[in-house]
Amino acid sequence: DRLLGIRDNPEILEGGKSLLKKYYSQKKGLDKGIFFSKETQKGIMMEDAGIELIDEIVFGSQGIRKNTEQKSNKFIKGTCDLKVDNIVIDNKCPWNMETFLQKVLDTVDKKYIWQLKGYSILFNCDKALLCYTLVDTPNYAALTASFQGKSMEVIEYEATYEHVELQDRIITYEIGLKESDEKEIEAAVLRSRDFLEWYDGEVKKKLGNIFLID
Repeated sequence: DRLLGIRDNPEILEGGKSLLKKYYSQKKGLDKGIFFSKETQKGIMMEDAGIELIDEIVFGSQGIRKNTEQKSNKFIKGTCDLKVDNIVIDNKCPWNMETFLQKVLDTVDKKYIWQLKGYSILFNCDKALLCYTLVDTPNYAALTASFQGKSMEVIEYEATYEHVELQDRIITYEIGLKESDEKEIEAAVLRSRDFLEWYDGEVKKKLGNIFLID
């Protein structure tokens, strides 16, 4: 049975199915998905500082600026943080020195690898860089104010890293792109769409009805 095959597809891991169900519920309920974490908010607040560090260490101070162009095709869409010539770059700002140094020996998260591969395809680039930058960490009050859309004339920092040499505050990984990657992305998207179609049908069959449980 095709629908049961979609439901039980081993190529979609349980974590992936959970994310698809969350996506479905947010779309159906028009939920805004409001989410706050200090780590995420630091990344938003300190993005420019991370870009400045990448510009200086990786590109020799070319004066690069954040990319704002979004691109899409039938399967993916996205906005890379930076595009320099034929290189797409995504920047991550770890919370502190400990979490930054974990990236030295940790295996690179697969979702970031495929995110960069997707950017490479969308922006027609043959090289992608994933950069982790160690920049100052604002205190919790500043992060909360930023999340609430409140302006702050002075940002107070909980941790500063001015004493650390610039080259010791960045970790860069180059993400390769194989000819088969685009087909693999397309296949994964089609599997996900099939799963959402099955899930939508199961939901609609039960909503508004009464079911007897013995």
